[in-house]
Amino acid sequence: MGRLHLFEWEDQPWLAQSLRDFVTDHLRFTLSSEAFAPLHLAIANIVLPVIERSGTSLIVDTCSGGGGMWPALLPILRERGGCDVTVRMTDMFPNTRALQQIASDSGGAITFSTESVSAFDVPADLGSFQTLFTAFHHFKPGDARAVLADACAKRRTIVVVEPFSRKDAVGVALGSLISGILLTPFIPGMSWKRFFWTYPIPLSAAVLAWDGVVSCLRAYSADDMLALAKGVAPGDYRWRSGKEAVPGGRSITYLVGEPGR
Repeated sequence: MGRLHLFEWEDQPWLAQSLRDFVTDHLRFTLSSEAFAPLHLAIANIVLPVIERSGTSLIVDTCSGGGGMWPALLPILRERGGCDVTVRMTDMFPNTRALQQIASDSGGAITFSTESVSAFDVPADLGSFQTLFTAFHHFKPGDARAVLADACAKRRTIVVVEPFSRKDAVGVALGSLISGILLTPFIPGMSWKRFFWTYPIPLSAAVLAWDGVVSCLRAYSADDMLALAKGVAPGDYRWRSGKEAVPGGRSITYLVGEPGR
């Protein structure tokens, strides 16, 4: 089945902040759990050698949502490669409450921008190394090229990682709906709005499940990513894409772009 760019709630600027934060909080909670430790190791295998080649100590993470992968990744990178970097998290619609907590817990290794930061125009002063985890599928092909073109124009190394593929849609739908209901009491940020839209009326869980399915259907393959990248980059950019196996029969898709030195 080809890629389908269907409607996703989280993309809509008019979506209530309480529902948006529900989605990003659940993604952070789920993706940072021990159950996803093999996924973190697979991403570390991709990111660590690229960081070492770049010689950077500052990473700008775009489309960070409620915190994403970096809180779980940093300890792995330090343990496996002695990699000591600072991560600046950014988003068009930052989940400020969640990012504040993550920054506080990180001991200074993670900071965040309270301002809205577009992946189409990431400020040059945020560093020369960019990551985009679990979010590339939000962009239509033309917009995806614009994201990559911005990184190229500012001579940034960029690493894009997507943890799901189109074949994961059914499993993600069921898992998201169940976790959206059962895990909500254990996720920081409970409010009367979150309680109301989860239990009397399970709208929040339905939004989470719908966006999870659509994220899978929107996923780019490794070949798709590479074709997008080669259409925008200067000739001296080095691009590679592929799939990294994750124990349990799954895999993640990635794209790495590095400017010529």
